[in-house]
Amino acid sequence: MYRIVIFGGGSGTEELQKGFYQVCNKDTIRIDVIINAYDNGLSTGLCRKCFDNLILGPSDLRKNHLISLENEYSKELNVSGSRERDLYELFSARISASSKEEFISIAKEQIDRCIGLSVKDAFFLYELLDYFFYAVEERKGKNFLNSFDDFSLGNVFYTACAVQNDYSLDKAGRILSAFLGIEDRVHLISNVSLLLHAETDSGMIIDDEGTIVEWNNSTDKIKRVFLTRDGQEYIPKVGENCEDYGNSIRSVIENADIIILGSGTQWSSLIPTYMHIGLQSIITNSNAKKYMIMNLVQDGDMYGVGGNDILSIVSYYLDLNDFAIMLSSNSSSCFKELHTSNRVIEGNFSVLGEKKHKGRDLVVGILKDYFRDILGFNHYVFDFDGTLWDKHACTKEKDIAIENIDNYEGIVLSGNRDNYLMEIFQKNGRTKKRKQIYSDYGNVYFDTLRYESKLIDRNSCISSSIYKKLQGDKEYIGKMKLRGYGSIITLKPFINRAIEVKRIDEFLREFKGLYEVYLAGDTSIDIIKKGYGKGETLQTIILKEGWEKKEVLFIGNEVTEGNDKSIRDKGFETFQVRDIQETNVVIRMINLVNQRNISKAKQ
Repeated sequence: MYRIVIFGGGSGTEELQKGFYQVCNKDTIRIDVIINAYDNGLSTGLCRKCFDNLILGPSDLRKNHLISLENEYSKELNVSGSRERDLYELFSARISASSKEEFISIAKEQIDRCIGLSVKDAFFLYELLDYFFYAVEERKGKNFLNSFDDFSLGNVFYTACAVQNDYSLDKAGRILSAFLGIEDRVHLISNVSLLLHAETDSGMIIDDEGTIVEWNNSTDKIKRVFLTRDGQEYIPKVGENCEDYGNSIRSVIENADIIILGSGTQWSSLIPTYMHIGLQSIITNSNAKKYMIMNLVQDGDMYGVGGNDILSIVSYYLDLNDFAIMLSSNSSSCFKELHTSNRVIEGNFSVLGEKKHKGRDLVVGILKDYFRDILGFNHYVFDFDGTLWDKHACTKEKDIAIENIDNYEGIVLSGNRDNYLMEIFQKNGRTKKRKQIYSDYGNVYFDTLRYESKLIDRNSCISSSIYKKLQGDKEYIGKMKLRGYGSIITLKPFINRAIEVKRIDEFLREFKGLYEVYLAGDTSIDIIKKGYGKGETLQTIILKEGWEKKEVLFIGNEVTEGNDKSIRDKGFETFQVRDIQETNVVIRMINLVNQRNISKAKQ
């Protein structure tokens, strides 16, 4: 599974997140979003004021949870009366009312109309609604809520949940993500309730985040933002006051494959995240490929600020040396001429004049760059178990595996036996395309139209004397099988295979290096004749097909060890995947690029 970390604000990365789910199967990627919650505009600001700013602003957390809900349950959201659709509509609802009583009445009517909610669900929401107003009155915050204009019902739920849990929005996020039925993948950069301010070139201090967003002043631009606690300037640490001390943030960044700095309002939304102590070093030390998405138009908080200025400002907080810059060819002219040593990836990532990126095209641009080293090959060779297929897969994973064996273009070179592969393709393959399969380390060939296998080279067969010698050892009685038309001896099951490999090597000494031993599968050990491993058979295959070695890429989950290593040792280009989910993304990108190339050729 590919792990993606996105730094964003509220709905600023919505199109980007949707784009990943449009390009990739949702079960093949994991998206973690890192935000701050210093928003204090509209109903969010009123919620914070009611509780003396002891809570963070819930709106960006709520918005990102709803984006996750939409992406995870896209089918269910199209079904009227489904739980997911009812929750999405409730948490998105905005209510205008002239009094507390009217607001509560409207909110409860909306909850009552949700036929997809259980009694337990409805009671939980009633409780949050009632608790919010009870807690407001207890803190004498009711003076802020004499009337309600376009007030977010979802913010009421998040605020009440935070107040119930020691004013912690971090805890509220965990509770409400579970209630919504989504994974807890939206992370607060810190859980300290701070207020955001800005200072302009003239020295003017802006105390309201909403005013920062709408500053729109090119003659007195914002030169910095800062956070305060109890009236004093304060710089928080990553994960400060979070339940897990920021370990989840550190973990997702350290283990990320891709890190993306989203576009959006930089001063008011993104930079307050970047300024946290410790974040720069965590990102810099990550081995992920890193991307920064350049804005399309000038936002109000950076009116009069161009692309080079944004890079300079963000570089004050984060080391951008390893970042590629995603630049839309339809962005405003002030963003286009970037004077930077960073790689700039330009593409048609937006519609001219629009403020939002085209999520799918942007994601394709990122993934084409991420996989740029593997997309230029003419021929692809795939390992099978652990790469295209997983024999231990659950239902979701099996669907991914079936998609893999239907959609890969190229050949399979597997250590698995031919009848095992035949059975899988016959039972699960949906495509009627011919697939060429080289099984048993490439020593046996069949295709999926004829389903007739044959030994490639009789010289690959193992001497019967070896089989008899092993049979004479009581340790191997009932654990041996001769397969691949006699080209492989498989011994299984073994737990401590390292010890058994040493014993087998002792057995084979008298044959003077004519045989090789490989670990295979989870519990198996294979013996094959030297010169008939995957590396050698792939050389035979490309000669038969008339391919050049430089045109071929092998994709497998054990290219640095196990029976795939011999392919790399023979000088073939290889690409390591961790699981079938990653293979699925790779296949989709290979096929997408190939289809586009075919379309261009036809034009």
